[in-house]
Amino acid sequence: MIGYNKLCEFEDFADAELAGVIREVCAYKLPHFSPEFPAGAEHRKDWEVAMAVRALARFDALRPDATILGVGAGTEDTIFYLTRLVKQVFATDRYLVPGDWQPLAPPTMLVDPASVAPFRFDPDRLVVQHMDGRWLRYPPDTFDGIFSSGSIEHFGELHDVAYAAYEMGRVLKPGGILALSTEFRLSGPPGGIGWPHRTLVFSRENLLRYIVEASGLEPVDDLSIAVSEATLARPRNPGLVIAEHAVAVEREASKAQRKPEYTLWDFPHLILAQGGYVFGSVHLTLRKTDRYPEPPNEWAKPPASLLSAINESNRKVVTSTAGPVVAAAPSVPVRLSTVPLTGAPAAAGTVETGEPGPAWGSPAWGSPLEEVEALLKGIDAAREEVDERLEEIAGLSGVFERRLQRSGLSAGTAADAQVWGTHQVELDNGISFTAVLEPGATDPVTATLASGNLKHQPPVSLMLDIVRPGDRVLDLGAHVGMFSLTAAATGCSVLAVEASPTNAQVLRSAALRNGFHDLHVVNAVVSDSPGTVQFISDGPWGHIAWEASGATIAVPAVTVDELLAEIGWDSVSFVKLDVEGSEIQALAGMRQLLGRPDAPPVLFESNGHTLAMAGATAQELISAFGDLGYVTYLLDERRLTRIEPDGFQPHTVSECLAAKRRPPGLDGWIVLPSMTLEDLAARIVSESEHPNLHCRAHLARTLASAGDAVLSHPAVVQALEALRTDPEPHVRERAAWSGAVGAARP
Repeated sequence: MIGYNKLCEFEDFADAELAGVIREVCAYKLPHFSPEFPAGAEHRKDWEVAMAVRALARFDALRPDATILGVGAGTEDTIFYLTRLVKQVFATDRYLVPGDWQPLAPPTMLVDPASVAPFRFDPDRLVVQHMDGRWLRYPPDTFDGIFSSGSIEHFGELHDVAYAAYEMGRVLKPGGILALSTEFRLSGPPGGIGWPHRTLVFSRENLLRYIVEASGLEPVDDLSIAVSEATLARPRNPGLVIAEHAVAVEREASKAQRKPEYTLWDFPHLILAQGGYVFGSVHLTLRKTDRYPEPPNEWAKPPASLLSAINESNRKVVTSTAGPVVAAAPSVPVRLSTVPLTGAPAAAGTVETGEPGPAWGSPAWGSPLEEVEALLKGIDAAREEVDERLEEIAGLSGVFERRLQRSGLSAGTAADAQVWGTHQVELDNGISFTAVLEPGATDPVTATLASGNLKHQPPVSLMLDIVRPGDRVLDLGAHVGMFSLTAAATGCSVLAVEASPTNAQVLRSAALRNGFHDLHVVNAVVSDSPGTVQFISDGPWGHIAWEASGATIAVPAVTVDELLAEIGWDSVSFVKLDVEGSEIQALAGMRQLLGRPDAPPVLFESNGHTLAMAGATAQELISAFGDLGYVTYLLDERRLTRIEPDGFQPHTVSECLAAKRRPPGLDGWIVLPSMTLEDLAARIVSESEHPNLHCRAHLARTLASAGDAVLSHPAVVQALEALRTDPEPHVRERAAWSGAVGAARP
């Protein structure tokens, strides 16, 4: 059984339950399609209507004594179908506003809804009202169920959506159900929201913030944003779709026996692509529980200024002399598109204060054929750009995608995920995702993901305790996505920067496989200045070639501040930094982000061995954070211990957290002011016994800077003796300073 919070997928039309609902609600279409309908005529509008009816029925909102509200209802099939099942249906929309949207919300609905209904219904159970969806003029707790299908994206800006969501939550009865569908961004400019005042295109974070959170309601199940390859196979340019449909309708009009307009679409009609965006329908099923509002949503309450503006707009509508109120309407209403072309009037749901636009079909619009020709000219001019954009479904758009293309690297595809291995990974919070991994890779990160379990991983647990759905996460040195995929699965928008072309390709494929369309991968090195650097690609240990080497590749270098500016991120909630010795250079390229008072916490790796290759030390890295106003803590299980810039760090590789203030969500973590001498000595002994000779050698060399109090501790004395007699010559050489009488420390 398919879920109730999900994206529209091609396979949904083969689901017996949903297909049955489509056939029931759209029974009038059955004579015009094959007996397998909706198979062969897959249209996302039918999916949206059926998902709403299915959700309302499943959660007991369709009863003989129930009252249902439609917001931005237009002439939806849902309106008429529900009059057969419930006590009363209220249909609301801006029916009296003339313009390009009038065929979808004709004023005829107010006085003669039967003239636009596609089938027989009970008129005594239907109330149609002109109403702005951002201010529902009903008392709280009025309706058993609310539906809004493909409408809220036209209400204006994101805050207008929040106002409407708040109102729907307010007027819903306790236990009531909101069934809402809108546009979901599968790919496009990071941070982009579509075309405000025409059509908004929602990311996951914006869905959660401006609809779910603003409504105060709770999802009945988890939101799935996975989308199948079959669904993505045929994205359509909406301008071309509209033009082709208009031509088909015009051609059909001359025939004696005309086919209905709804049969003339090019099926399947599920995914649209326009202006760099690829998007489709998403359905939300939200319930008003005893915890309403959950979470607090007063910020989304419509302000008094909006109510005044709506009142003024309504007064202008009723006093307008533009023409008769009741205008002609199509015999069968159709949804031409959810994306008006450039120059279209303001969408339904926005307050218009100017003169009303020309009515649909008036001389100002020209003949239908003239309109079609104009549309086709514009489409032909943009066809090349559209084709290029469609190739970027799984990749990063805009300037950084072009930079990747200049480097000879392309976006991951679904085929990549079939070449590499896939592993299901479970998180502490019960969420899971699919990792895509290279067969035969044996590094610890890949092995951990291949095990399928990220539970009890302190660095991952720390991030999960800090971030919330809708947050923005920056993963610098992303490798194959342990942090990126985890954050995306939790509902965060993620920007991952990874220098290895192979790792970046693997991560892109994982993002595509999971449907993580808010996970964007940039194949580059983060540094203190843009350009090109030589990079040694070595699994998770790839690093800048600090010295001349034959086994290098050229990789673009970017600064984080420049990257964030180009993708339009004005803030970040969490940063993970692990760039194998280049951390200090990376910090220099993100001073604008980290220099702010509200700068995000940074989880980073301090690796003395790789820092030394770059000519730096762990102390210098801590000092670099200190210069930006950060306090640094050593991460150990669920304990954070403060590290001072001049403090000795015994471990070669340490996970650290830098923060300007204690992040929320860390109540279960123990925070200590500093390490005691006994604790430090114990860590030195542990590191002196490390199986990796480079770790033992690093400790042997850095102990020279530990100070007399540390070096005179009996346990440290024994550890140094062990290092001086280590089986590996390299370790013994690094510890030799401690055994030579009168020798100076290195």
